[in-house]
Amino acid sequence: MFGFFKKNDAPALPAAEQVPRELRVLTDEIADLKKEIQQGQESAEQGVRELETLKIQIKELLVQNQILNTELDKKRVQDHHSDESGLKDLEHRLQQTLLEKEVLQERFNALEKDRLEIVENRQLLWEEYQKLDALRNNFDPNLSDRANQLQAEKDELQERFNVLEKDRSEIVENRQFLWEEYQKLEVSRNEWQARFHQIEQEVADLRAKGLSALVSSGATVDGEIVDIEQILEESRRLKIQIESLDQENNFLLIQIRQNQDEIEKFTLENKAIKDLNHSLNAKWHRLERRFPNYIDYGGLEVVSVDGVAAVPKIIWKITDYSKSGFALPEFYFQTTLQNGQAGISIIHGGGDGQLSEVLIPALLTQSQAQREIFIEYDLSEWNKISAACDVLEQLIINNGLGLGQAEGFDLSFWKSSLSTLVQSIQKLPKILRFERVRLKRELVNPNYEHLWLEFYDVQLDTYRQPKLEMRLAAALVQADGFSRFPKIEIPLVDGKEKPFESWYPESHDDQGTKLELRFALDKQAFDLGVFAKLSPLDQRLVQSFIYRLPAILNRLAKNKVSIHRQWQDWYEFARTTAQVMQAQLTQARALKDSAEQSQASKAGENAPVDEKLNKPISVVRVTKKGAGNPPAENTTSGTKKPIASKKKTASRSAK
Repeated sequence: MFGFFKKNDAPALPAAEQVPRELRVLTDEIADLKKEIQQGQESAEQGVRELETLKIQIKELLVQNQILNTELDKKRVQDHHSDESGLKDLEHRLQQTLLEKEVLQERFNALEKDRLEIVENRQLLWEEYQKLDALRNNFDPNLSDRANQLQAEKDELQERFNVLEKDRSEIVENRQFLWEEYQKLEVSRNEWQARFHQIEQEVADLRAKGLSALVSSGATVDGEIVDIEQILEESRRLKIQIESLDQENNFLLIQIRQNQDEIEKFTLENKAIKDLNHSLNAKWHRLERRFPNYIDYGGLEVVSVDGVAAVPKIIWKITDYSKSGFALPEFYFQTTLQNGQAGISIIHGGGDGQLSEVLIPALLTQSQAQREIFIEYDLSEWNKISAACDVLEQLIINNGLGLGQAEGFDLSFWKSSLSTLVQSIQKLPKILRFERVRLKRELVNPNYEHLWLEFYDVQLDTYRQPKLEMRLAAALVQADGFSRFPKIEIPLVDGKEKPFESWYPESHDDQGTKLELRFALDKQAFDLGVFAKLSPLDQRLVQSFIYRLPAILNRLAKNKVSIHRQWQDWYEFARTTAQVMQAQLTQARALKDSAEQSQASKAGENAPVDEKLNKPISVVRVTKKGAGNPPAENTTSGTKKPIASKKKTASRSAK
């Protein structure tokens, strides 16, 4: 290197200056390479350490994986066995479900068949109804006018029938009288004819004997003077009288024949009127069946209005009311407005008659007095109230159309209260009602007493009965007090007819068979088993009678019906009986409701199982259950994700 400098002394300096500069650059690069190598060695060592750590972690993960695989194998075996038993159970339950499905399918097919038949019948009935409706419209488009016309024709025919019936009765009586007179005249004529023939025979005998001289001078026969001329005159007079009687007899025969012809004519007319009446009644009944809510009334009048009094009131009159076979010729009622609450009452005996107590439906839930008024209405009074509500409802709907005399009446002022009154009455419950009650007999024995009651025109919902009998009896009567063992005895009506459908002869005594409910007041119990054998409607009927017994006895006491024991004793006896029945029936209903709730809760617990059975892909659910535990899969995947990330870091470090 020194020789190189000696040979070229002049350019040596720049080369010498350039070499150290390159050396310094190379040295810096070598230093940088050393640093990078050192850093690479450090990174390699770190990568080796990370690889060792990863190897350790991989070994641990392999061990854990083996443990998990072992556990998974065990779990698979267990799940396989459980799945097999579950599948068998599910197959069995599935078979049961399929059987039930087949049964339900059969029921569904039957119901579907019935539904189709009902649809067909409904279509046929609708077509029939349309035909009848078209026929009715063609026959007479105004049903109300036609009904009124039929009613008027019916009334006119009834009057004609009554007149003809009266004439026929008079003709029958006259015919009988004429026949008796004819018999008397026949006897008298026969007597006169016999006497005439006798006289003629005597005259012939006298002439045969040649006693013609006696005709002019007279003679004595058997000690008596006989005047032949007088006898002949009497004979002629008798002959004339007989002829007159014959003429009268012929005249009477002619009259009898004429009367017979008239009777036959009246009979034919009577038959024609009866047939027409029967036809009109049949038409009317058909109209009532087709339109059961159809209301017909002759007129509605406002008799008087008092709108300035402390209690404003209106007196109404309705004539010729008819609905579903129920008819009222005429009745009066009154509507009031007390403290903003509408009320109604019936007027007995015309517009100036006796007024019943005012019923205010809006106060029934607040006033005991109003509840008693509502309960105490008999059947005829309540029918009149219902009829009044029907007519008032029509009046409100038609905005006063059809109202007759109404001087001083302003419908706009009364419309709201009348509408509220009608709606409130229509919402009231249907309770037991009857026309009247009568004490048939009181029986008093040393250890037994009863009150035998008769109820007339009994009505409850669809139940209708002209008469019903019931006995409130007291058994084991104490000498120093009364009884603690009531009995409700329901015999046959008049000893012949069942009082209601599910009645049965539970026992019998001297009065005959009866249905008997026994009570024990001290034990607060009664014959619930006997009561349970009755139908729901008959149970409600008997229950209503027992609940009403205290008020019924109170009514008899107010009417001053005389009995051996004090009415107050029987009243308390009946009241306690009703309380026992109400308490036990309430307890029985509570037990029934609790049992139904428990059954419903059990059904709710079994609902998930039924839901699984009802799903069509239940086998897929079983397969998912046996494939593995989802939480274990999530744990494994969560562990593998950081391993993968560490592997990527190691590969970058190696690069």
